[in-house]
Amino acid sequence: MKNLAKKYKFLIIFLVIIILLGAGSFVFLKLDGNKSAGDGAQYVIGISIPDLSDPWQFQMYKDILEEAEKHSNVNIVFNDSASSINKQQQHINNLIIQKADIIIIMPVDPEAIAEKMQMVVKRDIPVIIMQRAVDCDYTSFIFTDNYKIGYAAGEHAKQLLGENGGRILEIQGDPYSYESLQRKAGFNDAIKGTTLKREYVLVGNWLRDVAYQRLLTEDHFFNPSPDLVFAHNDTMGIGAYMAASEKGLRLKIIGVDSLPGRNLGLEALQNGMLTASIENLTGGKEAIQTAMNILNGIDVQKNQEIPIAIITD
Repeated sequence: MKNLAKKYKFLIIFLVIIILLGAGSFVFLKLDGNKSAGDGAQYVIGISIPDLSDPWQFQMYKDILEEAEKHSNVNIVFNDSASSINKQQQHINNLIIQKADIIIIMPVDPEAIAEKMQMVVKRDIPVIIMQRAVDCDYTSFIFTDNYKIGYAAGEHAKQLLGENGGRILEIQGDPYSYESLQRKAGFNDAIKGTTLKREYVLVGNWLRDVAYQRLLTEDHFFNPSPDLVFAHNDTMGIGAYMAASEKGLRLKIIGVDSLPGRNLGLEALQNGMLTASIENLTGGKEAIQTAMNILNGIDVQKNQEIPIAIITD
């Protein structure tokens, strides 16, 4: 009965999230004896993430939730910025007013949020920065090295294509984002001086359908056909698989993220849609572990790098 109740509790939370996502911001209160945030709980942890419509960021939310459920003395105040800098800045103001004991933030724009986060630091509120470095006196920075992600993809591409090399299609998310720039740089350095040639570059905006439609409608991407695709996330890699399949082509495709769930990376690997994926863990689990250590007076690492791995099945 206890397990059943817990499942219903999670279902209710999930439905509330779906309803409120359209508003661009919501507060999730960790259920612990039906307490509200700050009402009877020992600690309040405030969190702001850029955009929960992104599958990887939604996985970060789930990782945070799963780890937070292990601690009965905290409540989580959760905010979705819907990719708005102004909304995220307002979230920080609200968390200060709510007297959050710790603030965990993945910035929409690191430069735009830097001054606001330094104000938080001056109020003696510990700050945990996620993934995108902010120029402030943070307590801990938890991140994945995107250059290493690109480099690992390039090294695996060399293994897949061998000495004969081949043509490569690179599908970028946002070509001006830090993540895309670093993944591109790492990949280019890995294949430099080899017979692998990056002949095509497509901007897929991190979305499957954008990559799919552009590959179908812009004939030059398959004329001649690439031998390998490096997609900056699995979702765009799946879009490339779909487009290639409609043209009767079978391509080697390397993606990034390795997310569990329907129509995501791990399922695509199992179904043979992707050849490989670079595991890109969110750090959500580590964020809550770090927060609890801070609250309990335990020293934490200033910079925590999340390791990556190549997943092939």
